[in-house]
Amino acid sequence: MTMHDPPHFHVKRDGEWELKVNFIEAAERMFELQWGDPPKSKTLKQIAKTVREHRGALLAEWEQGVSR
Repeated sequence: MTMHDPPHFHVKRDGEWELKVNFIEAAERMFELQWGDPPKSKTLKQIAKTVREHRGALLAEWEQGVSR
């Protein structure tokens, strides 16, 4: 059995930062800064809102990719 990270995607702003977004987690545990300076709170809130609105589709896409 192969272990995979929890369902996630990456968001980056070139030359500034990269986040790992663990989209099945609550907003306060959703983000892991990979490098750079943390994004502004407004940016994090926008990402969290988008995740809440599309969590089902994100999970379906993740499961398709993992099962390949």
